Amino acid sequence: MIQLTKPLAFLDTETTGLDPQKDRIITLALEIHLPDTDHPIVDEWKFNPQQLISPENSAIHGITNEMVKDWPPFAKHAAIVNGRLAECDFAGFNTTFDLQMLSEEFNRCSLPFDLDGKAILDVGMIYKKQHPRTLSAAVKQYLNREHDGAHGALADTVATREVFEMMLLFHDCLEGKDLAQVAHYSMCRDEDDSVKLDLAGTLVRLKDGTVVYGTRRNRGVPVANDPSYAEWMLRTDFSANTHATIRKVLKSLQPQNS
Repeated sequence: MIQLTKPLAFLDTETTGLDPQKDRIITLALEIHLPDTDHPIVDEWKFNPQQLISPENSAIHGITNEMVKDWPPFAKHAAIVNGRLAECDFAGFNTTFDLQMLSEEFNRCSLPFDLDGKAILDVGMIYKKQHPRTLSAAVKQYLNREHDGAHGALADTVATREVFEMMLLFHDCLEGKDLAQVAHYSMCRDEDDSVKLDLAGTLVRLKDGTVVYGTRRNRGVPVANDPSYAEWMLRTDFSANTHATIRKVLKSLQPQNS
């Protein structure tokens, strides 16, 4: 495992769909690695999403409406999950999706979920830069086995961490890097070294530090050149994480008192 200075949470969710603002988390798995210990903390929660799971999504993860009917809602354990993650950096396979889902769930429970200063490492993005495939293919390539339990949150979480550990041995581009550097490599665009500032990528930080819009309208325009568009975004139906990020960017553009 890479050298850690604070807890690193590998995570995965299974959900009712792919829209963080409309869909809900059904299962959440965490494997939290602490600095200077080889014994991770492993947790798995099962939630009643309080909305119907479509047959199409049940076919992917195997969870049916009948199975969830007696499970507690996310709000029942939200404070515990939120506290467990408060000091963690994050890793996963397509991590930003899982974090968007968590951000929206916490927002519904009026709980903070601040990602400022957190390393977000996406094992999926590292893999796709090397071999554009799936987690099951990554398990086959790096671990030389079939990925039993694919689309189960805990099985996917553990497999992702195991693939990442093998990546550290296989790829020279990761050698000698600390967590923040590997996280940046996993999240940046190869062509310009830019990174998403919010989880949805509606704001993007360029290599020189300039924050630009990543939306279809105004794509590539610095926020400082058109702050009124950011103010419009705050009045519309973007995610809680995007709204929080916009507020921080607008605040940073205000003149500082001398």
